Amino acid sequence: MSEIHEVHARLIADFNGDPAVEAEVVLRSGIVGRASVAGKDVSMQDVRIISEAVSPELEGLDVIDQMELDLAISEAAGTAARSAVLTVSLACARAAAEFLELPLFRYLGGVRSCVLPELLYFLDGQSLFSPKEAESFPEAFRKCLKIAPAYLKTPEDFRNDITLIPDTPETLPGTALDPSDHQTVSGTLAAAEKIHRSGKKVVLRQTGCTGDDGLADLAVALNAGFIAPGREAGICVGNRLLRIGEMLGDLAEYGV
Repeated sequence: MSEIHEVHARLIADFNGDPAVEAEVVLRSGIVGRASVAGKDVSMQDVRIISEAVSPELEGLDVIDQMELDLAISEAAGTAARSAVLTVSLACARAAAEFLELPLFRYLGGVRSCVLPELLYFLDGQSLFSPKEAESFPEAFRKCLKIAPAYLKTPEDFRNDITLIPDTPETLPGTALDPSDHQTVSGTLAAAEKIHRSGKKVVLRQTGCTGDDGLADLAVALNAGFIAPGREAGICVGNRLLRIGEMLGDLAEYGV
């Protein structure tokens, strides 16, 4: 009963109060996969595209076949509806993971997914930072939460504790990978594999936040070396990575 029964969509608000799109993929078994994505120029048009164009094309398809689903979603939605495409793609992956009783990172990445990424935390609209000498993700996350609000008041107190990184493609410690640029889960996985083959580290990043913590699972699935979740998403993505770390236990590696 892993066939898709229908797809619902609605407008929700992101953390800035702007419109974001949320999708629910309902399987015939009753399982529901939900995802939401913030993006520019999201409107009711995205909801209509999902409900009227995408949903009929996905009905009856096996949710386990992510590549086939992503192709069908892209063809039905068109390239203009980037947020709608990614939202449904992520919702399908969540439904499949739930059906197989797997965490999303394990479903997408398999048994090799064991890396908790180094955290690149936003200080302002132009700079990121990573804490020095953090030996685990929980330690790095705690340091980021402590340093971020205090640094802007007394930056001289923390200059020896952090590495400042301008938020530009040229200065990030790898090629930046935003799932929104690749529109689908399978497209993001393929782009990450290309980066790995080039010998570089994946820097998974996101702009905007709806409270969806899927970026954390994607980072672990991709064995990303770094994650830059954006200021608003930092807490929910960081908390999800803490939970994933507990699931991995002794298998967890940090930022390798």
